[in-house]
Amino acid sequence: QRIEWNSRDFGNVIHSVLEQWGRDPAAREITDESELRDWLHAGLDRECARWFAGNLPLAVRLQSESMRQRLTWFARVQAEIRAQGWQTIEVESQFQIPFGNHVITGKIDRIDRHHESGAVRVIDYKTGEVQRVDGEHRKQINAKTVLAGHIPADSPAIHHAPYKGKLIKHRWTNLQLPLYAAAVKERLNVNPVPCYITLGKSAANVKLNEWQSFSFEDIINAESCAEWIVQQIASRKFWPPAANVEYDDFKALGAGRSLEEMCEPPIA
Repeated sequence: QRIEWNSRDFGNVIHSVLEQWGRDPAAREITDESELRDWLHAGLDRECARWFAGNLPLAVRLQSESMRQRLTWFARVQAEIRAQGWQTIEVESQFQIPFGNHVITGKIDRIDRHHESGAVRVIDYKTGEVQRVDGEHRKQINAKTVLAGHIPADSPAIHHAPYKGKLIKHRWTNLQLPLYAAAVKERLNVNPVPCYITLGKSAANVKLNEWQSFSFEDIINAESCAEWIVQQIASRKFWPPAANVEYDDFKALGAGRSLEEMCEPPIA
């Protein structure tokens, strides 16, 4: 039996509590912060019991108290969101986006709709540190930017987006929320606003973050990039690799050699 949750477990437990809250029609209408806090704490207790049958290891007890604190802060944020007129209409919403003979599938943590304006938000929960929502999905390109060899300058991975009143070249680094928005627009015929609800380590880091400048053009650009990636994969075009990668689980196996060197045929 586990004696401690890893970082993925930590996020999954909080997600599970919030999913159960979102599936309860009465609970998701709660506007009283204290009442919502108590519901979430009870949900966390149920989740802990499901994992450990009530006999929590010391490390897990400490982790669960950290979760309890984050859910307390979330209760304040969520009560404000609901009081502002936003209603959660779906949780764990599955979708499919076809690209030729291939289909991208996904699951959206939460979809909210404003009861007066009809505006829609697609929301992803994050327990890690997050800055701006758009900054988690694309990076600006400037004179010093060196694109990876597998990303041509004219590929759909490169697009223009507004920044401080100007259109600036950007490179997609993550298509998650834009594709969520594309799926919801197709189904609900409305341009949704992508958002993160962060559940960080402090009260200041538990909040709703909107992608302020998100537009229909962003949806079109993201779909074009996704289609290009699908075509690259279908054509088995995986080369050349990036010179620098953010995550490299196999770096130790190279013993200091680059990926190109490791893939070179052996000398006869």
